[in-house]
Amino acid sequence: MMTVISYSGYRFPSEIIQQAIWLYVRFTLSFRDVEDLLVERGIVVSYETVRRWVNHFGPKIAADLRKRRPKPHTTWTLLSIVCVCLTGGVIGFHAGFCLTRTPRRTLPGANGGVSGAMPARCGAGRASV
Repeated sequence: MMTVISYSGYRFPSEIIQQAIWLYVRFTLSFRDVEDLLVERGIVVSYETVRRWVNHFGPKIAADLRKRRPKPHTTWTLLSIVCVCLTGGVIGFHAGFCLTRTPRRTLPGANGGVSGAMPARCGAGRASV
């Protein structure tokens, strides 16, 4: 469950605090640069306040973003195979890998996609191009 960051007790609304932190982190600006950008938008805040916001709320925002990041899954599925013989004949049609959660049992082959078994010899099962 995500923890809600409380901005209560601060003079400025949460949107302004988040915007100041975003400007500092995203564009690698100095605290004084963020102060100048906020003053141009009519928000008078000192660079020291921006520093305190970044130090206080920055790690909490980063932790929430890490929790929202999708978990990686490592199941790779072989979709199909391309086999080229030394004589230049093509046996398969396509090669590709896909990240899936459930593995596929059949692979499309040169024999109509029924089985994933490829012929052992170059001449057998050659695909027409």
